[in-house]
Amino acid sequence: MTKDSIDKNNLKKDKAKGFLGKVEYYGNKLPDPFILFVMLTGILLVITNIVSMTGVSVIHPGTGEELAAKALISADGLRYIVTSFVSNFQTYAPLGIVLVMVAAVGVAEKSGLVSSIMKRTLQDVSDAVMVPVIIWISVMGNIASDAAMVIVPPIAAMIYLGRNKNPLIGLAMSYGAMAAGWSANFLIGTVDAVLAPLSETAGQLIDPTITVPIVANWYMNIGSAIVVTLVGTFVTIKIVEPRLKNAPWHFDGVIQMDEKKLSDKQEKGLKKALVSVLIYVAIVALLVIPKSGLLRDPETAGVLRSPFMSGLVFLLFLFFLIPGITYGYATGVFSKKTKGKDIVDAMTDSTKTMAGYIVLVIIAAQFLNYFGESNLAIILAVNGAEFLESTGLSGLVLSLGVIAFSAFINLFIGSASAKWAMFAPIFVPMFMLLGFHPAFAQQIYRIGDSITNAITPLFSYFPIILGYMKRYTGEGGIGTLISTLLPYSIGFGIGWTILLIVFYLLKLPLGPGGPIFL
Repeated sequence: MTKDSIDKNNLKKDKAKGFLGKVEYYGNKLPDPFILFVMLTGILLVITNIVSMTGVSVIHPGTGEELAAKALISADGLRYIVTSFVSNFQTYAPLGIVLVMVAAVGVAEKSGLVSSIMKRTLQDVSDAVMVPVIIWISVMGNIASDAAMVIVPPIAAMIYLGRNKNPLIGLAMSYGAMAAGWSANFLIGTVDAVLAPLSETAGQLIDPTITVPIVANWYMNIGSAIVVTLVGTFVTIKIVEPRLKNAPWHFDGVIQMDEKKLSDKQEKGLKKALVSVLIYVAIVALLVIPKSGLLRDPETAGVLRSPFMSGLVFLLFLFFLIPGITYGYATGVFSKKTKGKDIVDAMTDSTKTMAGYIVLVIIAAQFLNYFGESNLAIILAVNGAEFLESTGLSGLVLSLGVIAFSAFINLFIGSASAKWAMFAPIFVPMFMLLGFHPAFAQQIYRIGDSITNAITPLFSYFPIILGYMKRYTGEGGIGTLISTLLPYSIGFGIGWTILLIVFYLLKLPLGPGGPIFL
């Protein structure tokens, strides 16, 4: 399946038109992402020495520890760079998840299961229905945390491939919604469980009796999921799809949707694959649902922090692998004569497509770790928060300032919990003294932190999506990806701000045990 009939000369002229066109055009003028990270790492090393010479330091609000900028061009810095190089790469959080899930999804794709499912369910579905469904699944998929970020966006791209449309549309809409959706869901997730205790501890600096339950932002999360879905749908249909409609793309794979009907063999294969999934899900359910389930927390019998949640990647690996193998053998795509070689080849071929991503991670992991080791991220965050506190702003104006500040800092520090561990002791007491509940401070931080997730190259999953994008767009670079994702960040920021103002003016609770005002 190919689509490369656009006049490239005219296309290049058009790329610089409009704001997004300029973002893409000049963004793509940047060097290859690997070289760019090499250059940024070199600049960072120099900056660490310059800042270190000024003697800048901050007191970490969470621990009370004094942290000074570390010079990495030094004897200690050189020892750190030399000894941490491999471990920085090995401990890059998404790397293992990506390779495992790409291998499993690859079996489902190469066996033909993915294309058959799309033929069966999406061939005649209109964009007006398909787009919000994909975005909704992406938002709700965050309950699966890291694994969903690796699985859902490429599947959304495959859906667009199956409709002979630019797969970057599906990839971007899913990733944009999922990146923003860390604080938008109908269910309580790990982010709620991690942030609430930090907010409660910070709040008890002012009122020792204050409590912040993990459901304190639940109602707002539900409203946010609806807003992200509606805004994401609008942005996709009105901005992203028209912009990418005639952009060149290519794909050399097995997604073939020319025949609208499935053969009898494919129909039987789908039924067998469905049965295999149902059996597998039933087994997992028996291990999770009963309070004595083996995959529950052995001490508390809880689910949020349990072997089920920590082992979700493995469970999802089998969720895609089992039906993929079943379908492959049922349809004859996989042969018993090869003794499993077909399956291994499918995994290998899919993993090969991530070679560029693996190479990029080698240097991206160094940059992220050097940034953290130098303490520059913490210094920037704490000084920025203290400046915001000194402005004397109050009410909604202060809230909007915190949202903007959180969105900006998120461009440099990826971990939501690490940032809130620093900000909570500053923002929560500040808002409490103005009459606001800690749940409100937590909520406005979450909004800002979610808005810019999709567009920051320092977000752990950005290199992953960039790798997927290059599978379909030979010439596209960071500019192409950011210009495609930027409308989602802007749209979500506007939609979320309006939702917050509605909750604020109507004095609606953010969740059980989470009022706006004390």
